[in-house]
Amino acid sequence: MKRQAAWAVVLVAAFSATGCGMLNDFRKTRHTKAANRYVAEKKWKEATIEFRTALRYDPENFELVKGLGLAFFDNGQLGEAFPPLRRYSEKHPDDLGVRQKLGVIYLMGRAPDKAREQAEAILKQNPQDVDAMLLLAESADTPEEVKDAIARIEQNRAALGDPDRVARALGMLYVKNQDVPRAEQEFKGAVTAKPDSPEAHLALARLHLAKRDLVEAEKEFKAAAALAPAGSFARLQLADFYLLTRRVDDAVKELTQITNEAPDAFPAWLRLAEVAFAQNKLDDAQKAVDAVLTKSADNSAALILQTRLHLARRETAKAVESAQRAVKAQPANGVAYYMLALAQVASGNNTLALASARDAVARSPKLGEAAVLQSELELQSGDTVGAIAGLKAYLEQVPKDPRGWEALGKAQLRTRDMGGAQSSFDRVVELAPQNARGAFLVGVSLRAQGKSAEAKQQFEKALAMAPGFVEPLDQLAAISLAEKKPQEAIARVERQAMLDPKSSSIQYLLGRVYQASGDSKGAEKAFRKSVELNPSAVPAYVGLGQIYGASKEYDQAIAELDKALASRPDQPAALMLKSIAQQMKGENDKAREGYEKLLKANPRFAPAGNNLAWMLTEDGPGQDLKRAMLLAQAARDAAPQDPQIADTLGWVHYKQGAYPAAEALLREAAEKLPANPEVLYHLGMAQAKLGRNEEARASLAKSLELSASHPGAADARAALAALPTPPPR
Repeated sequence: MKRQAAWAVVLVAAFSATGCGMLNDFRKTRHTKAANRYVAEKKWKEATIEFRTALRYDPENFELVKGLGLAFFDNGQLGEAFPPLRRYSEKHPDDLGVRQKLGVIYLMGRAPDKAREQAEAILKQNPQDVDAMLLLAESADTPEEVKDAIARIEQNRAALGDPDRVARALGMLYVKNQDVPRAEQEFKGAVTAKPDSPEAHLALARLHLAKRDLVEAEKEFKAAAALAPAGSFARLQLADFYLLTRRVDDAVKELTQITNEAPDAFPAWLRLAEVAFAQNKLDDAQKAVDAVLTKSADNSAALILQTRLHLARRETAKAVESAQRAVKAQPANGVAYYMLALAQVASGNNTLALASARDAVARSPKLGEAAVLQSELELQSGDTVGAIAGLKAYLEQVPKDPRGWEALGKAQLRTRDMGGAQSSFDRVVELAPQNARGAFLVGVSLRAQGKSAEAKQQFEKALAMAPGFVEPLDQLAAISLAEKKPQEAIARVERQAMLDPKSSSIQYLLGRVYQASGDSKGAEKAFRKSVELNPSAVPAYVGLGQIYGASKEYDQAIAELDKALASRPDQPAALMLKSIAQQMKGENDKAREGYEKLLKANPRFAPAGNNLAWMLTEDGPGQDLKRAMLLAQAARDAAPQDPQIADTLGWVHYKQGAYPAAEALLREAAEKLPANPEVLYHLGMAQAKLGRNEEARASLAKSLELSASHPGAADARAALAALPTPPPR
């Protein structure tokens, strides 16, 4: 009986396994048929769902893998199409149709070399494949590749057939070869050969656009759009033309019409989201992003936009989450990793951000934003060698990016490589001769080499190009002050203020110069003018606070500000100044009340957020580091370039024990405020916690040299004394 029972168990198990396999086959077949039916009906979203479901029952079925990739491709979801098509092609390299589509994806992803590899592989098997020949033309990047493609297409023109597509390919190549008359001839020939071809009209439209013939360009873009279905590339191109020519309302109208006619046209929704985001209409942008994510939850482009929206709203945790989803949805997407790095920076985790930035560069070596961010994070971590090496590697591939050369020059300045920095900044000027920043950077390099006269010439050149550019003016004033010529510095800044009378930043600089020359009344007048022009000018408030603190005339200042508030109670500048005076006087409860009132009226009012955050970091019963972090981060988001806010946020991180994040922010503040003893004290304390003893010693000593009695002076002395004695040299 036991033996019979055992055999019964075996038979049941065998039949169960067979039945399970039969059931899986039945389900796979049912979903495969449904997917193919949706493909025939061009219902791409439904098709992708069915293909994915079928693959659950047979993950190694490469025909299903191919079907999924093609459905994504035909729906314009190239990022989603890439993984399955690449997987299929690795097993079936002789499928030329899939190779062609992979080539298109590489081309759209700015990888022309990989697109060209696919074209060459196809042409090796079929030398007269018109699609591959056109892909070869589109991926031609160097002058040699362009000439080679022209020769090969002209040689096979008759055999290739398809005269309008061949003419378009040749026209594009002649454009790359800078033979515009021949290009126009080919494009017009394409339109004549096939008047109902949207692609032919688009090619001619782009040529007219390049020639700045906007009337003819619009005519051809409209002709292409009229011939194409709602969710097509041609319709998007018309909207892009309107955006390019700053006809935003026309673009929105066209995009809205596309989404009304084709609700699954994801690229149109994403364009609408981009436009709304640029206009700071975050709710409208969110609606457009939601229209994509509710139907395609793993759409990487939509998730990247979602990350940007979270960052704009200062929702750092949500930003990290959405960026991680984008990375998971498309692991080869460098932009997704770059956005993840930005989100991690915003959340204060620079270590993870650096890893993500490196991942972004590894996947998209020509993504300049990622390369620059990686270098900045490496510099903040003290890895100057890595920062410089990474930037040089990037510039080998993209040698005409002035941002990269600027970042490299700054890194070289950090290592005292003056010659290298000078050379890098000269490249910035060469690549962007009309941009005042190049001349300014050359001036910075010259000044670092002690060549003040030559540096002043470059700073003056920068100001002649951009009168409102404050940084070169700041350098000119600093040189005059260093040469013990305060009146010269005042006169130079006042002259620039006359050229740009509405510049809050220039008024702030004027106040600083007056302050440095010992004229507190002149400084107060300039600082007040600065906040009058820009009530959110944090540095000017700090300057006024220093004046009130030095003069101890708090009651007089408060009385004057009360008069101003009596006539206009809604003046943020007056209430801010009154709160500063109360804080300096020691009336902290009243100061906090004023800051809270300002933040209630405007939660993004950075000056109040910064000062209240600082008060909440102070040791004692009122300390609230959690809220201080929220306020300081909000102030940073509202004014990301402000060094005072960087100092506050860095100090909050320090108090919370997040020393790497603290050091990065405090270093940034110190670079912009090199003569501020408190900022240098904060930086030195963070460096000491990280074990960078020599850097800490230099920062703390400099802070005491600048002021032996600043609020942190006693702690600075104690920290200096506690540092290990440097080894003998």
